[in-house]
Amino acid sequence: MPQAIAQSTTCRASTRPPPDEAVDVRLHMVEEVLGASDPRQVLSAAEWAHARQITHGEAWRAYVAGRCLLRQVLSQKVNGMTAPADWRLIEGPHGKPALSAVQPALRFNLSHAGEAVALAVSRYEVGIDLELCSAAAALLPEALCAGERTRLAAVPPGQAAEAFLALWCAKEAAAKALGLGAQLEFHDLEVDPARGEVYLRGEVYLRTDIVDPPPRIAFRSVSARLNGQAYCLAVALLH
Repeated sequence: MPQAIAQSTTCRASTRPPPDEAVDVRLHMVEEVLGASDPRQVLSAAEWAHARQITHGEAWRAYVAGRCLLRQVLSQKVNGMTAPADWRLIEGPHGKPALSAVQPALRFNLSHAGEAVALAVSRYEVGIDLELCSAAAALLPEALCAGERTRLAAVPPGQAAEAFLALWCAKEAAAKALGLGAQLEFHDLEVDPARGEVYLRGEVYLRTDIVDPPPRIAFRSVSARLNGQAYCLAVALLH
């Protein structure tokens, strides 16, 4: 198991006491994970079948590395009582991967960008997003709501791209924590960096297939540099 590059971090909401255990975040180079793992001994038959359908080499490596990292970290969480290959993964109502009900109550989420893969594990619903800082120009500013655009306009020009990417990553992480991902419109989520929270807006606030009542979404975003590339990472936690 490769040594974690990023230290564990904690998402805290300012309006509620933080959970006793927040979220364990791992950030690694894809090749580092693959070099320290034997995917044939770790992945399930279903995961190998999915991997065979991935024709792009970079995407294949990211998927396999992510699943290896996930299974190894889950086993660490239970002190090796469950072997990496023995975890049973299922899909939630909207396709978010999860553990089956008979296994420990751990939630997780994966993301990858460039040559890196990121994992978040928690006992609370969690989402994580990883983006290359160089990708900021390709993202759509229309994803921001009015309040976010106002905050971004106050940022010094030299910091605007980084601030925009942090907002984007927080929205993506929150959508993944909710289990809806691309089904959510980003302008239905408002990021408040000062409070460390993401708020549901508009019609999405009334969707009882998410959580009833709607949850608090705490988040934290950080910057990292791996193998000469700059990344932005955000983690969101429901509580």
